[in-house]
Amino acid sequence: AKASRQFVTPDDNNAIALVGLKPIHKGPTRQYQEGNFSLALTIDCSGSMDDPENPQSSVTKLDRAIEGLREIAGQIRSNDRFSLIAFDDHVAPMITGASGEERHRILNAIDQLRCRFHGGTNVYGALEQAYANLQTSEMSLNPVQTVILLTDGEITVGRGEKDCCRLATKMAEQGIVIDTLGYGTN
Repeated sequence: AKASRQFVTPDDNNAIALVGLKPIHKGPTRQYQEGNFSLALTIDCSGSMDDPENPQSSVTKLDRAIEGLREIAGQIRSNDRFSLIAFDDHVAPMITGASGEERHRILNAIDQLRCRFHGGTNVYGALEQAYANLQTSEMSLNPVQTVILLTDGEITVGRGEKDCCRLATKMAEQGIVIDTLGYGTN
């Protein structure tokens, strides 16, 4: 796998970064028709996410990530499945295998995220938990499986970037897509 980072230059008020893990996969490309999704939503609640998104802002990176989660939650359909995983140096599965009809559960769990703010950033642990969640019987039946990783991207605890890329490659070989939303300017 190969990590790629594409950045949108921050202006005075906003900074957006899209960071994606792009596995090198030489097998056949899978084509998906519209179908039900299984989403493993992972959100970084480490201490650095309590920092402002940029030096001129009072809005934290976690505030922006929570906005992103709310947007995603609003688009979950009734037949979709989702899990929510909060992580810092520890990984905390908050919801596993819920249906889209239980969208209120994710909104309630999102409200609880603001009390975390501590520890380092264990991206590998979060990806590993997301992978395990997608393997459960409730989530493995949907044809489209996606991990959405919301983080400021600085791995400070657990396995490093190479191991994350190896895990991303393994997931990609099974058709699992990883989308990453990066927050902050550092």
